[in-house]
Amino acid sequence: MRYVLIVFCFACVSASADERNAPRAWHRQAWVTWSNKTGLPVKTIERLWRTTMGSDAQDRFGEGIEMVDAASLRSRHHLLFVTAGGNGHCLKLYVFGNSGNDDKPLWKLNELPDGSGGICHEQFSAYPTAYARPTGDIVVQVPTGVAWVKRETMGDYPISTALAVYTYRWNGVTYKLAASERILTYESNTLNPELCPEDKPCP
Repeated sequence: MRYVLIVFCFACVSASADERNAPRAWHRQAWVTWSNKTGLPVKTIERLWRTTMGSDAQDRFGEGIEMVDAASLRSRHHLLFVTAGGNGHCLKLYVFGNSGNDDKPLWKLNELPDGSGGICHEQFSAYPTAYARPTGDIVVQVPTGVAWVKRETMGDYPISTALAVYTYRWNGVTYKLAASERILTYESNTLNPELCPEDKPCP
């Protein structure tokens, strides 16, 4: 009987250790993945991640690297580093100088410019995205304006009908908002009127 208890307790300790180590292994794999994608050393990706996510982030699931772009801003020796976390898949953008070798970001963004909150997805909408253009601008896109459409095989189904697009441009010192616009992704006349519920018409 004692032998069985010892084996059982050993299994419990082992399972507990695996649970603690799982988030760390997940993050380490992300560092390797982005190193392979960008050509940056794994240590550089890890350092940037620790700078942006905090010292205790390696023990948490669900918060990680969304995108690393070491090419688009290369002419200024800048690197774009984007993280995502939380139930709203909220984005945080960071630009590091010296091709990512600086310890602190020279620019960061975690809120929408209109003061309406973080860069997060609305309920039933697609996730927000961020990227750098080859011209050197940084673009943030947030799907918005959800409409419910009736589909024969799926019933009521939400679609994003517009994108809020924010463009940030380097002014020699920092990145500043240069343009904001709302782009319709679904024009009302492209949806059959009878497919849009009467209480929630197409926009």
